[in-house]
Amino acid sequence: MSKRIHGVEVYEALDKLVNVDVDLGSVTWAVKVRKGVQIGQEAGSYRSKQNTKIYRYIGCTHNGKKCYVKRSNFIWWKKHGKLPDGIIDHFDQESTNDAVSNLIEVTDQENSMNRKKIAGKELPTGVSKSKNGKKYRARVGFNKKSMHLGTYATVEEAYAAVKQKRKELGFHDNHGS
Repeated sequence: MSKRIHGVEVYEALDKLVNVDVDLGSVTWAVKVRKGVQIGQEAGSYRSKQNTKIYRYIGCTHNGKKCYVKRSNFIWWKKHGKLPDGIIDHFDQESTNDAVSNLIEVTDQENSMNRKKIAGKELPTGVSKSKNGKKYRARVGFNKKSMHLGTYATVEEAYAAVKQKRKELGFHDNHGS
């Protein structure tokens, strides 16, 4: 079974196999690593999302084991010369944009403060209908606690309260949008 290993020796081994453009956030194969892989081809495994290939992990063999590194972490390492201490987050919330200018090192808590709105969800993040279904509750989660901000007559009022509290707590402006 394959393991994801994040040791610097794996990054160094992978670095010998690929070309990296940290400004664009692209990683391409510099050598033919196996049948079906062409030099210059985008490196890494992908998952399809709406007919788009999203490259997330790059694999190589190191000491006889298949190893994977997250592409954004690899680009961060290539630019800064060290492995990240925290999590590498995408500032614009677009996981396909691995340009180094879009990558920021954050803690788990900071990472959770830069989340997208859940697709298909009718109400904004932090707003829910009250039990009677006539009003809207505003809540913000922070430090593993849920803060009730109040009950409001409209969705807009409740969301304004949520946005104001997030701003006070230091959330990213694009959290939940």
